[in-house]
Amino acid sequence: MSERIPAAPPPGPDVGMLVYCDHLENCSWSEPDAQNRISIISYRYCYPTISGVGIVGSLLLLLVLRDARFGGAGVYTYLRCLMLSDSAALTMAGATFLAETWQTYVDCDGRRLQPRSRAEAIWRIVFVPFANAMVGFSMGVTLWMTYDRYQAVRVPHELWRQRRPERRCGGRPLRIAATLFVSLALHMPQTLGYHVVEHCPVEGDTFYAVSLIHGAASGWVWPFYQWALQVLVRWLPAAVVLYCNSYIIVAIKRRERRVQAIANTMSQQCTESVTRRPRGESSASSCSGVSLVGVCELPRPPAPPPSPLPQRPPSASVDSARRQRQRRQEAEHRMEFLLAATAASYLVSNCLQSALCILELVYEQRDLGFQVNININLPIKYV
Repeated sequence: MSERIPAAPPPGPDVGMLVYCDHLENCSWSEPDAQNRISIISYRYCYPTISGVGIVGSLLLLLVLRDARFGGAGVYTYLRCLMLSDSAALTMAGATFLAETWQTYVDCDGRRLQPRSRAEAIWRIVFVPFANAMVGFSMGVTLWMTYDRYQAVRVPHELWRQRRPERRCGGRPLRIAATLFVSLALHMPQTLGYHVVEHCPVEGDTFYAVSLIHGAASGWVWPFYQWALQVLVRWLPAAVVLYCNSYIIVAIKRRERRVQAIANTMSQQCTESVTRRPRGESSASSCSGVSLVGVCELPRPPAPPPSPLPQRPPSASVDSARRQRQRRQEAEHRMEFLLAATAASYLVSNCLQSALCILELVYEQRDLGFQVNININLPIKYV
């Protein structure tokens, strides 16, 4: 095998710098194996579908929550941010992964590589942390939205009337900005683990690939950082969201049963009070039904003389107020269940994406003797 003089002096250990090849390699083009087929299925079909479902769900919620009564809940702010982050993740990660799944692989001296141009390799190093940061940002916004709803359920009517200023955690724009900053700060160190390597095959044009640096492939800091990032950014918020949503659903069901029990009790008392009176009094009294809080009309004093202006019957006013309260409570419960469904969809999507990241970590850690539960050793994957 003939030697080649480097086109430029090898750079220092700076991460992301180009490492020039110093010899020719025996490379052969091959079809994707089973491991890469799993990656193809995940990134060609699953990832764009998951992000698309999140965007569609946010659009539907924005259409449902058009009523001005929902303005105090702040869901518009959260949903807009979720749509922006999902759109960014879908546009960057979905399109990039979709394009990469159509590329072939090259076996060079026992290593499986995915050939790229220099710009594609640099973009691969930059966009992966940014896309992961957008996913983490979506999870953080979902956590804040769930927290607000959790507090609103614990304190009745706070969802509709924000009487107290948000002193504990700052305003919603401040929360969102802080969440974005923290997510970017946690994910940007991912760029430190990869660098661009030039490969010079015996036959064919020179191509570039992205690989783990030696320190990341052989040390314990890199895998520890990756696992800690998954737990901190995805699994811990997912657990909090799951608990809050469960509490919200149980509280709504309990409230509905309590209101229904009060209404039934008041209706029964109203009926008994009417049947126990003498016949003469019962004709003068009226029981107009029970609202959500129980309203039973007792005998009233003689009505004033009729006025020239038309007046609305008292029973009609009570029925109108009852229907208004009922519609408002139904809208509140419908919104809570819709937001719980949205949070659950983000929970599932983040768990699936986290599973993909875990598989990537498994592929990269063969030198550390890392194994999955089914005890399959997987080779180092050059991305």
